[in-house]
Amino acid sequence: MDINGLLTSTGINIGLCVGLFSLYSVLRKQPSNVNVYFGRRLASRRLRHVDILERFVPSPTWVKKAWETTQDDILTIGGLDAVAFSRMLVFSIRMFSVATVICFVLVLPVNYHGRERLYKNLPLESLQAFTIENVKQGSTWLWAHCLALYIITITACILLYIEYRHITDLRLIHIIGSPPNPSQFAILVRGIPWSQESSYCETVKKFFSYYYESTYLSHQMVYKSGVVQKLKDNAKHMCKMISRSMTRTCGHGFSHCCFCGGFKNSIDFAIRYNDMQKDSRKESGTAFVYFKTRYAAYVAAQSLQTSHPMSWVTDLAPDPSDVYWSNLCIPYRQIWLRKISTFGAAITFMIVFIIPVTFAQGLTQLDKLERMFPFLTRVLSQ
Repeated sequence: MDINGLLTSTGINIGLCVGLFSLYSVLRKQPSNVNVYFGRRLASRRLRHVDILERFVPSPTWVKKAWETTQDDILTIGGLDAVAFSRMLVFSIRMFSVATVICFVLVLPVNYHGRERLYKNLPLESLQAFTIENVKQGSTWLWAHCLALYIITITACILLYIEYRHITDLRLIHIIGSPPNPSQFAILVRGIPWSQESSYCETVKKFFSYYYESTYLSHQMVYKSGVVQKLKDNAKHMCKMISRSMTRTCGHGFSHCCFCGGFKNSIDFAIRYNDMQKDSRKESGTAFVYFKTRYAAYVAAQSLQTSHPMSWVTDLAPDPSDVYWSNLCIPYRQIWLRKISTFGAAITFMIVFIIPVTFAQGLTQLDKLERMFPFLTRVLSQ
């Protein structure tokens, strides 16, 4: 590799980073992505209006705000998971900084002076003189590479221990300082077997009443709502509008008319809607089971309920704000198929990516391929 190639590769990577940063700066301003980037602000109704021109102009202000954000701010806004992710980035920066210093101070000088005569014959723009190939076989300076590896490894272990202890302390403070959460006393049960004799609700109650009689408290089934849930949300919004209009006086001098005499019809609609919502709910094979103590919930979540791997799968219940409720209605067996499909797609992408990269790298080192695979000599010579 020469310096020109290194500078070209660096320029391409910097250009890609700037382009991706600009793309993120534009996408975060689009109204369709508000739920993705500003979910917490949307919940607190603290969003400001963005002009049309400003929506499509990249702005670097978010980079400065992200750099100036303290750990306490991240903990307040994003929670403990966001702090752990930021600490992982800090660990990576520290680790690569230490490795860079060690390599520049110890490894590169040894590689450059590995052969006193060979590096003088190399072109000035070649970087081969800084690789371990420039060190002659049996050289006494190879201890420098081993020392560098030991220093980098010990540094990585020390930094990992510091980060792990820091995250552990934050987690203990969060658990001790936070009030009791109902999710801490609950577990998520998936893969509930279907029975023609009883419903999912009765099956869950019989199972946990029998095996966890002293600690079982209650349970809540997850229902397949779909379109009905959307209608329910719209009806709640309508009820709020109706309640506001009932406190006002109609233009004709009648109070509590609800859009000029629609009060009775609105109540009838609400009653019929509630009946429809109750009748249309369908139980899914998922439930939240509540226990009397947190220890009992933890034991039940970590225990193997049955020998069948797809039935009565238990796990600690997540926080309600962290649940994507539509996914809870997906059958557990289908989740495994999706995981296998995703894993297969990732492996396929890696293979498709590695083959052309390996081929391109091989073309730049034909002499090494000829030495490693002598049967390719005739092919490479043509």
